[in-house]
Amino acid sequence: MEQNENLAQKLDEATAYMRDCLDSKKPELLLILGSGLNHVAEKIVDPLVIPFSEVPHLQESTVAGHVGRFVFGGLGGRPVLVMQG
Repeated sequence: MEQNENLAQKLDEATAYMRDCLDSKKPELLLILGSGLNHVAEKIVDPLVIPFSEVPHLQESTVAGHVGRFVFGGLGGRPVLVMQG
């Protein structure tokens, strides 16, 4: 039970950090980009970049070629949050 509570606390802290970064902005869609799709994030209008390493309890990506960041902004006229592994 304690392990679940610890995980829940970590998730709450990471979520709170992301909410603070996004201020009152809310994405309509989360895109998790796979290999070869990093160019999609480059099309985001007015990007807000949040490196994984800045989010509490989220580890930096160590895979070569993986950017390791969230990008929030407009894509196709919609607010989106993109996860670049």
